[in-house]
Amino acid sequence: MVLPPEALAEQPPGAMARLGPKDAPKIAALFAGQPDLPDAYDPSQLESGCFFGVWEGSQLAAMAGTHVVSSQARVAAIGNVYTRPDRRGMGLARRTTGGVAAELLRLGIETIVLNVAMDNAPALSAYRALGFMPFCGYYEGSGELAAPGPLKES
Repeated sequence: MVLPPEALAEQPPGAMARLGPKDAPKIAALFAGQPDLPDAYDPSQLESGCFFGVWEGSQLAAMAGTHVVSSQARVAAIGNVYTRPDRRGMGLARRTTGGVAAELLRLGIETIVLNVAMDNAPALSAYRALGFMPFCGYYEGSGELAAPGPLKES
């Protein structure tokens, strides 16, 4: 999905906070023992990425962040969106994703994209409510690195 810069809708009300490297242990606790985790999160992303979370006391209830951000190319990919199972359906993913998108726009990022499984109705609804629009289908799968060398014509 892609977010046209002028299309970002107002985020739902509620507190959230910017996350950084010091929050890595709390993010690990949020993910602990969960079967449906973001598959591309790495704590090193907290240093150069843009992450927001919703706190309940000293625990994270939800978070969203970026996979990559290039201020030079003015492009970013939002990802690492996760809400604790017992807090789903409360608008937390929409709030945190909206916070990330608003910050990216403030930083001058012009192209903001994210991938979402087309059968994930709650996520699609949250992202559409923020102004994201379908761009193209995508497929996840495994790849294999080919040996370096000249390309062969078929």
